[in-house]
Amino acid sequence: MRIFDLVENNKDKHIDLYCDMDGVLTEYDINKFDYKTIRPIKTSINNLKKLSEYDNVTVYILSICKTNDIIKDKINWLE
Repeated sequence: MRIFDLVENNKDKHIDLYCDMDGVLTEYDINKFDYKTIRPIKTSINNLKKLSEYDNVTVYILSICKTNDIIKDKINWLE
């Protein structure tokens, strides 16, 4: 079942959707973590935006961050 079908068929329930950032919303290169140049994966981002428009869906983005600088870089990238 596609995620959009799942959401459509469960409009009477609240859905928390958790999405990983690296490799899902951004390209993932284990040797390169420069968030000024990392390419977005537009299909995933567009689908996530559409899902977030449903009243019964809350989207959360998860990502591992080993330093405060990485946290800032990822937040800036997402904005």
